[in-house]
Amino acid sequence: MGKIIDNNFKMLNRQVYAIQSDFMEKNSPENFLNLALEKLGNNADILVNCAATYKSGSLLEMDPELFAMMHKLNVEIPLRLIQKFSHYLISHKRLGNIINSIESTT
Repeated sequence: MGKIIDNNFKMLNRQVYAIQSDFMEKNSPENFLNLALEKLGNNADILVNCAATYKSGSLLEMDPELFAMMHKLNVEIPLRLIQKFSHYLISHKRLGNIINSIESTT
């Protein structure tokens, strides 16, 4: 999927950067955004986040550590990315957009 997206953007004469990050590591959301902004030459006006995790099953049987990990990745990390990107936009006097997509299963 990544190669298809990359090729489509290149056909539109747009730059594409693939940056991987383990958002469970300390300060990784902030480090990820810093690296992305650096690669873009501090010229960004949109943040798209679709990182999420889910484990289906019974709530009564869910391990509290698993729930804590899912909460961190699905709630805390997006909040930190939104805050960091918002501070960037404000400090650079830029308008921008933030898209946070979390897909859930039933």
